[in-house]
Amino acid sequence: MEIEEELFGGGGVGVDPALAVLVGSLGIDISVALDYRSCSENPRIIYLAPDGWREVAPNFGAFCQRLGL
Repeated sequence: MEIEEELFGGGGVGVDPALAVLVGSLGIDISVALDYRSCSENPRIIYLAPDGWREVAPNFGAFCQRLGL
């Protein structure tokens, strides 16, 4: 149960594996994913922090803007 909480909820926003695509890693156990739960055309960006999944940006456009792209 502890592992399920960390991966799918825990202290963060959670993730639905059927509606997420892992796109990268920032190191051991720090995955980055596109989360399509809220929008199928413009997913939010999330990462796996020690205390659960956390939002990086509300959508891909905001993520690119934060990166200065």
